[in-house]
Amino acid sequence: MLFKLVFALLLVFCAEAQDTRQILLTLSSVGNSEKGAQGPPGRQGRRGPPGLKGSTGPIGGLGPKGQKGECTTNSAYVDNAIQEMENRFGRLKNQMETLFQTGVKQINGTAWFSAGNGYLYRTLPASNYQAAVRSCAAIGARLAVFAPRNTNITRMIRQQLSITSQYIWIGLNDIERENTWVWENGERLLSSDADWHPGEPSHRNGNVLEDCGMLFHSGKWNDSPCNSVYTPLCEMSVFDA
Repeated sequence: MLFKLVFALLLVFCAEAQDTRQILLTLSSVGNSEKGAQGPPGRQGRRGPPGLKGSTGPIGGLGPKGQKGECTTNSAYVDNAIQEMENRFGRLKNQMETLFQTGVKQINGTAWFSAGNGYLYRTLPASNYQAAVRSCAAIGARLAVFAPRNTNITRMIRQQLSITSQYIWIGLNDIERENTWVWENGERLLSSDADWHPGEPSHRNGNVLEDCGMLFHSGKWNDSPCNSVYTPLCEMSVFDA
C-alpha cells in the first residue's frame, strides 16, 4: 500500500516537472522569435601600433632591352671648331717662331719689326706725346717701354724700319709727379735701367716743363716738353699680334 502511494507521488512529480520544462521551452522560444534593432556604433578605438616590416620581396627580372640611341652630330659645328683650333695653332706657331727671331714681319699687311725680345715694333706719323699714346693704343700697341732699355735693340729697330727721324717718343714720363718717371705699362723707372744722355733729365726748357721721354739718334734718353712733335715708336707683344 505504501509502495503504491510513493509510486503515485513520483508520477505526479514527473508530470509537473514535464509541464515546467514545457513552459520554460515555450518562454525561450517566445524571447528569440523577434530580433531587436541594431544599436548605434560605438566610438572608434585608438589606432594600434604599426605592424612589423614585412620581408623584402624577390628581385624582379630584367626588363626588355631598349632601342639603341641615334648619334646626331652637327657637322657644321664640328667643322667650325676644328677650323678655329687650326687657326689658333697656326697663330701660336707664328708667335713662337717670332718670339726669338729678328726681322721684319708682315702682320695684317703692315710691316712690324721683331726684335727677338718677344715684342714687335713699328712707327707712326709724328705727333705730340699724348696723341702718340692714343695712336699706339689704337693699333693694339703702346709707346715702347722695353726696347729703350737696350741700345742694341733700338739701333736694330732704326735700321730695320729705316727710321730717319732724329727724335723718337718712348713710353716714359713724369707727368704725375716731377722726377718720378713711370713707363706706360705702369712700372716705375729703376735707376739701373736708366740710360739718360749726359746732363739729362733737365726737367725744364726755359719756363716749359719737360715731362715726356724721347730717344736721341744715339739711343740715349732725353726729357722733352710733351707737346713736342716726334715719331712714336709703338711696341706690341708677339702674343697680341
